[in-house]
Amino acid sequence: MSTDPKESANSKQQSQTVWWTIGFVLLIQGFGSGITDLLWHHSFGVSGLVIRMGAPVWISWLIGVAGVAAVAVAMRREAAEKARMTPE
Repeated sequence: MSTDPKESANSKQQSQTVWWTIGFVLLIQGFGSGITDLLWHHSFGVSGLVIRMGAPVWISWLIGVAGVAAVAVAMRREAAEKARMTPE
């Protein structure tokens, strides 16, 4: 295990990037598929596959909410990191 602060900062940055990416993918997949299903009665992406396999249609909205939660985690972690880096 390394004690190099640059490696630790890089690891935290990668973790935040993962949260942002997962959040936006889930957000677009979930809400995009839900809206598409409402307007054109056709879902897409992962949501569409899950619905095709027998899941209820509202699963798209649940996936979108999970995306919102992941983006909120990313925002919170980024704000905490900025607060930690700000001198008092």
